[in-house]
Amino acid sequence: MLVKSLDEAVNAAKGLPSNRLTPILPLSNVTGDGLDNLRHLLHCVDVEALVRSAQSFSNQDNDHTNLGTLSDKSLSSWTPPHGLSVEMPIDDTYQVPGAGFVIAGTIVTGTIKTNDVVKIGPDHNGHFHKVVVRSIESMYIPLKEVVTGQTTALGIRSLNKKQVLNRGNFRKGMDTVIKDLTDITFRKGMVLVNLATDEKPFVSRRNVEQRTIRTGDRAVIEFTFLHYAEFVKPGMRFVFRDGQAKGIGQVTRVLLPDKDDLRHNNQLDSS
Repeated sequence: MLVKSLDEAVNAAKGLPSNRLTPILPLSNVTGDGLDNLRHLLHCVDVEALVRSAQSFSNQDNDHTNLGTLSDKSLSSWTPPHGLSVEMPIDDTYQVPGAGFVIAGTIVTGTIKTNDVVKIGPDHNGHFHKVVVRSIESMYIPLKEVVTGQTTALGIRSLNKKQVLNRGNFRKGMDTVIKDLTDITFRKGMVLVNLATDEKPFVSRRNVEQRTIRTGDRAVIEFTFLHYAEFVKPGMRFVFRDGQAKGIGQVTRVLLPDKDDLRHNNQLDSS
């Protein structure tokens, strides 16, 4: 739908939640023509209807995907697999008066509802902590559930009454999950070192020391987090850097730490 007037902007705003039209607004960064139409459209959009429409559209996609793999016999008893896979990386944390501890992020997979029990972690020891979702808010609107792709803020409380939730315990970079994913956090004893400008990085472990990758080379490398565990799973992309040594890659496999590595890392943390 081409929007060239304020009346057309109003009509576009009313039809936007239907998912049946896409407003096209001619704008000029030089003269400012068309900006009033854009402002008017955004002002007139029913945000609550837009959120409900997005949730309905997402649920329909999930239904079509899952129904395609089910037999006719099982259709009558089929229910959505809620809680089987949920992931929300934590972008920020807040201590809100009257609301308690709040975490914010974007739902990568799955659905989170109020009163759901989820796990947050890993902490400095690689553990996940169970919390209850007390409240959900997205785009300043209270909701009862959020789905994949939505940015949200979750008010949470710990299931352990002795545990106090604060920004010292839960930090940016942690993940909110349903399943216990301690098996996909890793922390191994390996160090990447960058030498002088004209030298190449090398990796050393125990009595082994070798020069490694040149610029443009590809290799399979085993990495570590030096101080504490982080949430990692196969398929994640990452960037590493140390001085002038930089590289990008993708996680292909996650290894559990052995006892020697855990003992070594605990010594690093205490030093």
